[in-house]
Amino acid sequence: MITSAIKGPFALLVVYFGAQVCARVFASPGLELHEAEQALWTQDLALGSGTQPPLYTWVQWLVFKLFGVSIFSLSLLKNTLLASTYGFVWLAARRWLPPSLAVLAAASLLLIPQIGWESQRDLTHSVLAAAVAAATLYVLIRLIERPTPRLYLLLIPHGLWLLDHWDLASTRTMEKLGQTPLGGYGIVRGISSLVSATGATVGVLCLIYMLLLGWSVWKRHEGDHYDRQICSFWQQYFRALTALLLALVLFFGVMHFKGRWLQPLLFAVPFAFFCCRKKLVGHARLRWLKVVLSVLAALYLAVAAFRPSPEWMAGST
Repeated sequence: MITSAIKGPFALLVVYFGAQVCARVFASPGLELHEAEQALWTQDLALGSGTQPPLYTWVQWLVFKLFGVSIFSLSLLKNTLLASTYGFVWLAARRWLPPSLAVLAAASLLLIPQIGWESQRDLTHSVLAAAVAAATLYVLIRLIERPTPRLYLLLIPHGLWLLDHWDLASTRTMEKLGQTPLGGYGIVRGISSLVSATGATVGVLCLIYMLLLGWSVWKRHEGDHYDRQICSFWQQYFRALTALLLALVLFFGVMHFKGRWLQPLLFAVPFAFFCCRKKLVGHARLRWLKVVLSVLAALYLAVAAFRPSPEWMAGST
C-alpha cells in the first residue's frame, strides 16, 4: 500500500512536470532545434541519427504513434523522463537517507543547470541518459542491499552487449569528445575543459550549499559503520570517475567536454553529499534550502511559459 509519505513527492512531480508540459504547449507553436530534429528523424526510423544514439528517437516515435505528432507529445516524453530522473533519485535516496533529506537530495537536481533548466529548454538525448542513469543507480542500491537475480537481469544484457560492441558504442562518442594527438597543449586544454564543464554542472549547487549551510558543508558525519560504508561507496565512485575522466585526457587525447555530457555522471552529487552529511537532517537552515528550491522551480516554470511565438516576434520587428 502506498503511504502518504510516498504519495506526496510523487504528487509534486506530477504537478510540476505536468505544469511544464502545459507551459510548453501554450507558450509557443514553434519548435526548438532538438524538437525539430525529433520531428524529422521519427519520420524514418534508423539505427542512429548523426552522432546520436537512436533510443530517444525510437521512444519519441512510439509517443507520436500514441498521441500524434505535436508539441504536446514532444514535451510529454521529455518531462516524463525528467520526472523519472527526480523520482528514481528520490527512491534511491529513501533507502539511505532520512525522508526529509531524501526529498532535498532529489529536489536539489534543480540546482544543476543542465537538469533544472537546460533539459527543459532544448535537450533530448542527455535527458534520456540522465533518466537511465538515475534508474540504474536505484537498481544498484537495491542490489547492494539485497542481491537478487531478477535485478541483475536488468543490467546484464546491456553489459554483455557493451563488451561485444565496444567499438560501436564508443567510436562516435570519442569523436565528439575531440580526440587529438597527445601533447602538453592538448592535455592542458583537456583538463581545463573538464574542470570548466564540471564547474558548469555542479558549481551553482556547491555555491548554494555553502552559502546556506555554512561550515556544516565541510563537516563530515561519522555515524555508525553502515553510514561510513555508504559514504565510502560515494568516495570510491567519485575517485573512479575522476580517474576515468583524467584517463580520457591523458591517454586518449580527449580535450573537449560539455556540461550536459557530465549530467548522467554528476547528477548524484546532492545525493552523495547528504549521505556523507546526515547530521544536517536537523540543521536550522535547511528550511532556507527548501525556499530556494521552491522559488527556483517557480522561476523555471515562469520562464518556460514565456516563449515568444513567431507571430509575437514578427509583430515586434
